[in-house]
Amino acid sequence: MPLPPGNGAGESDTPRRTRRPPVLKKYGQHFLSDERILSGIVNALGPGAGDTVIEIGPGRGSLTEILAARCRKLIAIEIDRALAEQLVAKYRDRPNVEIVQGDVLETDLHALAGSDFLLIGNVPLTSRRR
Repeated sequence: MPLPPGNGAGESDTPRRTRRPPVLKKYGQHFLSDERILSGIVNALGPGAGDTVIEIGPGRGSLTEILAARCRKLIAIEIDRALAEQLVAKYRDRPNVEIVQGDVLETDLHALAGSDFLLIGNVPLTSRRR
């Protein structure tokens, strides 16, 4: 389900330091930060200015940042509510980015993006259903 912009708690325009949510092992979370690797992943996908891209598990938004600059529409699906809320706040002024909080395995990708989209994600090798 798409999250509304902001945190819903009477936000102010004053910037404040954002705490990073803890890494949740139950989701197999890991966060890439090496710019060469991130750029290599996006380059391998090869999104163009007219493409719609779905990103699975954007986490803290490392791939998201690169993808948002290269595609027409980016839909990022994050299962971790705290991370999704931070991404909504971070990308609220980017009209081509939509953050969806939910499990990608239970999400109708075609309903979100139509029939023509690229799919990308830095998913854990240990993904499993509980």
